[in-house]
Parts: sequence; C-alpha cells; structure tokens
Amino acid sequence: MLLQIDNRENEWILRADDIIKQFDDLDPESFTFRYPVKRDGAPSLADEILVDPAVVSQIMSELHILLNGASAQIDTYQGYKQDGYDHGY
Repeated sequence: MLLQIDNRENEWILRADDIIKQFDDLDPESFTFRYPVKRDGAPSLADEILVDPAVVSQIMSELHILLNGASAQIDTYQGYKQDGYDHGY
C-alpha cells in the first residue's frame, strides 16, 4: 500500500523489506521463533544458526520505527483522500 502512495525508491522501505525477508527466510511459517522445538521434538532452528536476543531486539526496534513511519504516511494519505484532496499520488 505504501508503494502505491509513494513509489519512489526509499532506503527505509528497502531496509524494512530486507529485514522482513530475512525473518521470512528463517521462519516462513512463523513458528521457529515462537517454539524452541517442532512437534516431533527436533529443534526449530538448525544448530548452525545462532540467534543473539540483543541483536534481534535491536532489529525489531528498528523495524517497529520503520513500520510506524509507514503507517503514519498511509494514515496521512487516507486523510487527504477522505478530504477529497488529490496530492498527485
């Protein structure tokens, strides 16, 4: 939706996309980071993957800021749209 509002290449959008893709590559089903073991008792993460909770926290904080900004931009655009203002988007 954000790209429909402003399709210019933006380093922040690219960064958010990169972070999300990295998490999706590691955890496409959204279970790996929630559960330490699979239903069969095997570890959720491969042994060679080390996760530093401090780094994950820092990255999630960054992603929160990026997505919060995107949300604010979308909200502003929708307000313009509701007011009948064509901002050229």
